[in-house]
This record gives sequence, C-alpha cells and structure tokens, in this order.
Amino acid sequence: MRQAIGRFCSAGFRKSSSLQHLLPEWLLRPISLSHGSCENHQRLILLTVMSDSSPRFRPALTRAQRRLTALSGFGIVVVFGIAGWLTPDPRGFGTHQQLGMPACSFQLITGIQCPHCGLTTSFSWFIRGQFEKSMRANPAGLILAIVSVGILIWIIVVNICGAFVITKAPGRDAMFGFGIWVLLSIVIWVFRGLLKLM
Repeated sequence: MRQAIGRFCSAGFRKSSSLQHLLPEWLLRPISLSHGSCENHQRLILLTVMSDSSPRFRPALTRAQRRLTALSGFGIVVVFGIAGWLTPDPRGFGTHQQLGMPACSFQLITGIQCPHCGLTTSFSWFIRGQFEKSMRANPAGLILAIVSVGILIWIIVVNICGAFVITKAPGRDAMFGFGIWVLLSIVIWVFRGLLKLM
C-alpha cells in the first residue's frame, strides 16, 4: 500500500465525500498544528491509498478483454486436456507424433534434440502428476506447465474481479515472460548437452 501525508482544511475535506468513504474513522481524528494557512483548524491526515494492483482502482474489463481472457483460459485447458489424452513416449520425446505431427526437423538433420524436444511429453507427465518424469523429459516444459496453471488461476480471478490484477498490461508482460522462458529453455538445453558430454 502507498501512503501519503497531506494537509487538508477540515472544511474543505468535509466537502469531499469521495475521499471520506475511503478512509477509516481513526484517520480523521484532529491533530493540533502550530501553524497553518487555512481559516479553520488544520488537520494532519494519513491518507492510506490502495495499491494500483487493486481492482477497485482499475477500469473494468471490456467485453473484448473478457472474451480474450476466457479464450486464453480455454486454450490452456484444451492443451492440458490433449496432454492428458496422449500417452507419454518412453523415449522422453516424440509424444506429439501421436497427433500426426512430424518428428523434430532439427533432430532429424543434426541428430541432436532441439531445446523444445520433449515439451509435449513433459506436459503429458505433468498432467499425470509425474513431475520428476516431466522434468526429465524437458525441464523447460515443467516450468511452462507450472506457469500455465498460474495463468489459468489468474484468468479466473480476473474474470471474477472484473478487472486486471497484478499487471496493467498482461499482453506485454506475457510476451516478456515468454521471451524469458525461451532464453531459459535454450540455457537448459545447452546445460543438458554439456552434461551428456561429461
């Protein structure tokens, strides 16, 4: 919470009903001051203002924003549903081929798994509660699955509150977070590759 100390004339402050209802009674107690510029007695008021993250001080979601967040949440549920329907490949990768998708081109050309090989397998193990196997398939997949659960919870909270919480620009923050995840997945890939060479 943010706090700001301000001087208000008692007469002027009483006229502001929009501020009065935001303050608890104990904040309105008079405090004696040695000097002041108002005709009436001045009061020193500790104004407690809720953080910008509170939905009370944020604009309500538009119809388009509600639809977009609901669609995003539905997409996450569908992804987890597909992951649960698939059978995790015992190799730790290639589970996505059960959907008729081709094998990883990077692996076919180089013989080395790409940074995102095993993501589907990781999700498939995650939805089954096999977190250790999920991490072995691809640690970046486990991280993405956990974050996806967090995003799904956030979407539910946002639609209940009727306003964005935690962030004012979810689209920007989502892109920023995705960029970090991509870099992290590459770092993990390099680290795992080095471990295999040792």
